[in-house]
Amino acid sequence: MGPPVSCSRSDPLAAGGSYAAITVMVNVAANAPASVTNTASISGAGIAGTSANDPTTINPAGAPVYHITKTHSGNFTQGQNGAVYTITVSNTGTAPTAEPYLVLDYLPAGLNFVSAQGTNWNCGQSLGNDPHAPPYGAVVCGSQTDAAPGTSFAPITVTVNVGPNAPASVTNSAVVQSADYSVNNPGSVLASASDPTTINPSGPLTPPTPVSVSPAAGSTSGSTYTFVFTDPRGYQDMNVVDILVNNFLDGRSACYLAYVVGGTYLLLVDDGGHPGGPYAGRVTLGSSAAIQNSQCSATLVSATGSGNNLTLVLTIAWSATFGGDKIIHMAGGDVLGNNSGWQRLGVWRMPGAASTGTIAVVGMTPNQASGLGPAAYTFNFSDTAGFANLRVENILINDFINGISACYLAYIRDSNTLLLVNDAGNPSGPFAGNSSLGAPGSMQNSQCVVSWGANPVTGSGNNLAVTLNIAFLATFDGNRVFYVAARDVNDLNNTDWHAMGTQAVKQ
Repeated sequence: MGPPVSCSRSDPLAAGGSYAAITVMVNVAANAPASVTNTASISGAGIAGTSANDPTTINPAGAPVYHITKTHSGNFTQGQNGAVYTITVSNTGTAPTAEPYLVLDYLPAGLNFVSAQGTNWNCGQSLGNDPHAPPYGAVVCGSQTDAAPGTSFAPITVTVNVGPNAPASVTNSAVVQSADYSVNNPGSVLASASDPTTINPSGPLTPPTPVSVSPAAGSTSGSTYTFVFTDPRGYQDMNVVDILVNNFLDGRSACYLAYVVGGTYLLLVDDGGHPGGPYAGRVTLGSSAAIQNSQCSATLVSATGSGNNLTLVLTIAWSATFGGDKIIHMAGGDVLGNNSGWQRLGVWRMPGAASTGTIAVVGMTPNQASGLGPAAYTFNFSDTAGFANLRVENILINDFINGISACYLAYIRDSNTLLLVNDAGNPSGPFAGNSSLGAPGSMQNSQCVVSWGANPVTGSGNNLAVTLNIAFLATFDGNRVFYVAARDVNDLNNTDWHAMGTQAVKQ
């Protein structure tokens, strides 16, 4: 008990009156008990002694409370390079952090340290060669900053390579502990977290898959395109996703783009078309700069990963010299080198294509579809000499311009006859079907079933339209292109093949 506090005054106090209140200010000792009673008394000439008590509860001083989380995305794979864990330390207490502390990540067998980093963190791997150092192999991070109550430190990113013989499941543990570490005094663990991780076996795996491009068809000089890719092991398993726009699958004189997922940058291959470079440009996510070659100019708007999906948004402007009907090819590869192969998911008619003569492939509707069907497709042609000057209209549905194992049709206008080439793919025959379109009918080969109604052909002025119902067999699955061509009665004009639409043939 300390010395008493005394206050005095000499002026009289009228009956029923009160003196002004006395304010007493104190400091509470760090070791003050949980409860005290403060007593005050009054004394003086002619005053009967009296006192008052004030019981007081004393709460403990505020203290920081550490909390740690450790997470990763998807499953890892044996032999995978660049797998990532994220560690976040937060303060859920009532006072700022103040004491020195360490974050230790104890990597399990099968995971090999590559790097650890985070804003205001100093990280490395312990070699265990000092009695005051954590065990060999532990990832150690220290910070000179503090966290206010209810806030978090910047996250720590720990990158590892997965061993080729890593077990099917591991648990990665991390702790926050006081920094007074030694062999005999390993320090106080302030918080801990564990992250169970599934590791897939190496070998043939389902590769990343291009899902879609939107819009999938059009005829403007540019647009903002959204490309979606998916990976069953999480989007972070993807390494590079590719987009190649050209008449055919050829990187030369193409708009050939590659987005590096881990590096978050976009490459545009130069006119030479080699995927390994040289490159016409490179832009990092977050920059609004455009990169361009002779075919296109591209801006990286955004790249967003969520779960298994990566969504890439690009603004692309097409050069006037790149006119014609182009195919949008997409492919995706993972960190182990598995690749989807090129998939044809869209078509685009670039303005500025040179005229091919009096006749033209005008278009088709719909120009993008999915499923086995059947569905009605209308193919439109024109001839400045009148539709009667048209003779043969070809429709070839396959990956590439190859009649073998394709749905390959020829409409002979002057005889109103439809031919379906057999699986061997020779345009001269033999044919799987040969029928007049003067009455409803159908025909099929191993890829498709084609049928028509009473009036499938309409001719008026310069325009000719052919409407066919097409169903695809399940064995013809894949992303297919509608290639369309026409020639006139004297074979003087031929449009050559035009990519007019795409079909995702799947159940």
